[in-house]
Amino acid sequence: MMTFTLSENPELYPIAGFTVTPQAPHTFAFTDLSVNTTAWLWDFGDGNTSTDQHPVHTYATDGTFTVLLTAKRGSCNDTASVALVNVGIEELSGSVHIGLAPNPAGAVLRITSSHAMEEIRLLDLAGRTISSIVPAARTREFELRTDGMPGGLYVLEVTATGVKGRKTFVRASW
Repeated sequence: MMTFTLSENPELYPIAGFTVTPQAPHTFAFTDLSVNTTAWLWDFGDGNTSTDQHPVHTYATDGTFTVLLTAKRGSCNDTASVALVNVGIEELSGSVHIGLAPNPAGAVLRITSSHAMEEIRLLDLAGRTISSIVPAARTREFELRTDGMPGGLYVLEVTATGVKGRKTFVRASW
């Protein structure tokens, strides 16, 4: 009599993950962070798909799109998704230079500015204000709590004396 023991090897299951980086108002670069993956299927939510590991996609219209990555290995797969509101807000070319770290943001986004910040506004990509913060003291550094925000793309607008600057960032969904 022969006995066979079958066991699953969880190290071989694919785990989907990715980041999104805005390239232009309607163009986004997707960076695969999946592990144990041998094939990728991206659904950009606008009827287009890709099997590239790190695709770049341009949307033809404004709107809200849910991007879905299916990471595959053999007959196993895992999915990750993020909702993008893609309207095409441009970064301002004013004289306020903004640094954001980390991007994608986790629980906290560190903001640095070339000018003392008078107001910090968080916008969706349609340009609608999500929140507005007036720092207690004019400062060039500020930490924004993002742990209560859903994953997606956002715009940060900094106002200093008579000038503004905008920078796009990603709130991670993991």
